[in-house]
Amino acid sequence: MIFLRRLMLAVWAGGLLAVGGLVAPAVFAVLTDRRLAGRVVAELLTRVTLVSLVFAVLLGFAMVLFDRSDGARRRAVYTLLPGVLLACNEYVVRPTLQLARVVSGGNSMVFAVWHSVSAGLYVVATLVVVGLLVVEFRR
Repeated sequence: MIFLRRLMLAVWAGGLLAVGGLVAPAVFAVLTDRRLAGRVVAELLTRVTLVSLVFAVLLGFAMVLFDRSDGARRRAVYTLLPGVLLACNEYVVRPTLQLARVVSGGNSMVFAVWHSVSAGLYVVATLVVVGLLVVEFRR
């Protein structure tokens, strides 16, 4: 069970880091149409969010059900946190961001602020998953 948990955390962290740190900037660097690049990255982020939700739920429930050590429930909550952050990003912030883009054409301060909120949530979720991975290997 420990190996599987570590593997899932490593895949989860790697996926978040790869999409956010490598793929998204590369898409914007290669595509000259920023709207198209934004749509491609948004689709990638939607998919990584769905995978994150699955990983968060599976790992959280596995910790509650199979881990009887002290702090297992607390770690389960921390495991669910990235999924919650990314779900908020996907289902609350992203629609607001899309509305701001439509209304302003993507060139307004409102769009920039919501884009920063979205990026911030993604970064925090990624850091939490990386932190969980580090803690897991220190146990």
